[in-house]
Amino acid sequence: MARNRGGTDSIKRKIAAFNDLKSSLPVLLGNEAVNFFKNSFRKQGWEDEGVQRWKPRKNEISGGIAKASKKSSAGRATLVKTGDLKKSIIVEVANWGKIRITSDLPYAAIHNEGLKGKAWGKHSFTMPKRKFMGRSRKLHNNLRTRIEAKINSAMKA
Repeated sequence: MARNRGGTDSIKRKIAAFNDLKSSLPVLLGNEAVNFFKNSFRKQGWEDEGVQRWKPRKNEISGGIAKASKKSSAGRATLVKTGDLKKSIIVEVANWGKIRITSDLPYAAIHNEGLKGKAWGKHSFTMPKRKFMGRSRKLHNNLRTRIEAKINSAMKA
């Protein structure tokens, strides 16, 4: 006759662990995605199967500073002036049905997708694409590893 190796207490612990996981895992994954996206600013590029570096600012391409007003950008990281864009990346929704990471800044999509915009509401321009948010195989693999570890941990409860 088979022995009961944990009984109902073991099953109750596993159920409790999975219920905890159902609420905590989406938040954990959302925070991991936010950190991944914010790391794009440190890496100065988008990481998918490798890091695709962002196109530098125009004054950096020419190797010089075009105007005196450009001196403040000398040596500064691309897409970083105040840090507001990086700080604006947040977990908007994190539940079992959906995880949504957003930025509420109107210029975030222009930089991320390389869209057309208007400088000072007058001059049209096309921003080079400097992706910092979106789908990434690297992020997907990181999240999958995290999910598997959490599920394995819940199974051992």
